Amino acid sequence: MIEDKYLTDAITSLRVNWQDPGVGIVAAVLVGPHGQTVSSLSTYEGEGRFSHAEANALKLHFQWLGKVAPGTKAVVTLSPCIQLNPETRVGKSCTEMLLENGISQVHVGHLDTFQLPSIAAYQELGLQVTVTEDPQLGSICRALANLFGQYVDRRQPGENPWPEIKKEVGFPPFGK
Repeated sequence: MIEDKYLTDAITSLRVNWQDPGVGIVAAVLVGPHGQTVSSLSTYEGEGRFSHAEANALKLHFQWLGKVAPGTKAVVTLSPCIQLNPETRVGKSCTEMLLENGISQVHVGHLDTFQLPSIAAYQELGLQVTVTEDPQLGSICRALANLFGQYVDRRQPGENPWPEIKKEVGFPPFGK
């Protein structure tokens, strides 16, 4: 599946930027209908809030390529957020932003059932979500998603717990 090539690129970008204290743990790639790509990572914006990877990729897309072309797909390490925890997010939910910009196809490394319980629930909102069938990619994305438990446990108003968490885990989510 070609989307898994872009998922691999997203994971590689996270690995390369893993020690950057301003980078979170989600990566997104927007893939245009002619193969043009824009990728980004979630970033810490201060005051305990993050700009999500999908939002950052859309922002870069507008800067570099202009309007999102019909048929553009999103490839993300973790399924898009909905309205949960807006106090830790900058802007609208990723699901809203993707749909508002005509992106209705999303390929993910891990389905975050904390956000929505199933692919069918995303379909009801208008997103066609597929999940990688590659066991290695799925395992890496699941390990990244599992770090959110530590994030929730350590989150304090106005603080960014990711640098400490990432320092403790090293590179284990990515394997050797």
